[in-house]
Amino acid sequence: MRPVSDSWASIVAGSYKAAVEAHLYSPDGEFVSELPLVSGTVNLDGTAAVRGSCDLELQGTEWVPVDVTDRLAPYGSEINVLKGHAVGDGELVSLGWFGIEDLEVTDDGAGLGVRVTGMDRFRRFQYALIEDDITFAADVPFMEIILALAQGAWADVPVAEGFLSVSNISVGKPLFALAGEETGERMQDLALNAGVAVFFNGDGELDAVPYSVGEPVAEISEGDGGVLVQASRTWSRANTFNKVIATGEDSGAADVARGEAVDDDPQSPTYYFGPFGHAPRFYSHPDIGSDVQAEHVAQTILEKEAGTASSVNFGLVPNPALEPFDSVLIRRERAGINAVHVVDSLSIGLGAGEVMTGSTRERLVV
Repeated sequence: MRPVSDSWASIVAGSYKAAVEAHLYSPDGEFVSELPLVSGTVNLDGTAAVRGSCDLELQGTEWVPVDVTDRLAPYGSEINVLKGHAVGDGELVSLGWFGIEDLEVTDDGAGLGVRVTGMDRFRRFQYALIEDDITFAADVPFMEIILALAQGAWADVPVAEGFLSVSNISVGKPLFALAGEETGERMQDLALNAGVAVFFNGDGELDAVPYSVGEPVAEISEGDGGVLVQASRTWSRANTFNKVIATGEDSGAADVARGEAVDDDPQSPTYYFGPFGHAPRFYSHPDIGSDVQAEHVAQTILEKEAGTASSVNFGLVPNPALEPFDSVLIRRERAGINAVHVVDSLSIGLGAGEVMTGSTRERLVV
């Protein structure tokens, strides 16, 4: 959850006047102007490589682009979108920094419309292919390699405090990044094998968090003081697994590294030794170099993806401080929902009176 004041929760739990701002920055990082928003949406998806995106509609003919030097041209300009409340002195949280990806101008005869779509800063790493083979010495922690790759693509990349200390796992053998590989994809592979999620946070900093479920940061419920507007629940056995088997891919090794993680909670409906039955998932990667690391990766995947058998789609009074990976307590008596869920994705409307929607999965594996 984004850092907010002590009064935030009580304010956004009721009817409040929303505040939204979108600030345009030039490719060299200089503030240009606040953008005149008509409407828009910020989407945050914890399951995607590029976690954040925005879709904004602007008003004013002065924002219609003229040539490639225009301030909205998609060549390095960024938009910082913020949303919060206007109660008292007001409070805003940053939803992300988005590089302009596409720009569309429409003219229906009655007026001009300018639509801007943007992707968060991880998009830079998708464009940045590794230009030369790189070898990293044995025992260099994954987090150091991830940061080195990021800085190779963007020398001045902003980095969140404590980034390197999130995980100290190393593979114990040389690792490689090959010419032509996508920098972002290689970073994500390393992150999974380190047991963390790597992304750009709302402040535009490269960040990392472990895949673990914490205590609920908010309650989403109906009734007096509640924020839940609508909810739907889906139950499905499809793609649900209760065991992960992770292995290395080193064909030259006498014994390939192997590790397992299993849902061994008798109270879980997907209990491996219960009536649900055996439903393993296999994962293999050359970066896995030991049994201990393989076990860690298996447990990470179980933490990251288990629990999809019960999911909830919801609409609520906007709380823009919520983020993917947050645990929330959802209560909707008529729909039979009363459980802790992990937020997978959020869609935050920027217009007046718009609800915030999202999807979650219930923690069925402890």
